[in-house]
Amino acid sequence: MPHKKITSIADIDIINKKIIRMLKEDSKRSYKSIAEELDLSESTVRKRVNNLVDSGVITKFTIEVNPEYTKQNLTAFITIVPKDGKMNDLIDLVRNATHCSEVFCLNGKLGLLMITGAENANELDALAETYRIHPYIKEVTVGISLRNIKTGNCVARLPFP
Repeated sequence: MPHKKITSIADIDIINKKIIRMLKEDSKRSYKSIAEELDLSESTVRKRVNNLVDSGVITKFTIEVNPEYTKQNLTAFITIVPKDGKMNDLIDLVRNATHCSEVFCLNGKLGLLMITGAENANELDALAETYRIHPYIKEVTVGISLRNIKTGNCVARLPFP
């Protein structure tokens, strides 16, 4: 019997929440392993995961790369405040930037927040300088992470057991 397509958070039952939690912890975890832990059949887990994907609840399976292998020893947060009327131009400028992992549009006059990595402070400063001299940009602020406390997607709207 096919699972009902998930159209709202109310449609995500406790088993699906547990499956999501397990896949968030290890996206390559096998259906067999999940099935054993939840006392389900492997085919049931496969059908549930496929339904979560088809419904758009799970949008991708991903990996994290150890920064030691990418020479990104520093994690930095760069805020970029555009000149008046240049926010859309700034968004177009950074939309496909390969030097950052994520970019967020902040409220008010805060501009954009970019998360990036660099091998050292000189490399990070050079990146920030390319933005500082850009004609669309009024202000650039760089913050370097001293230590990582938590990494991962926020699931505050989806309470997990």
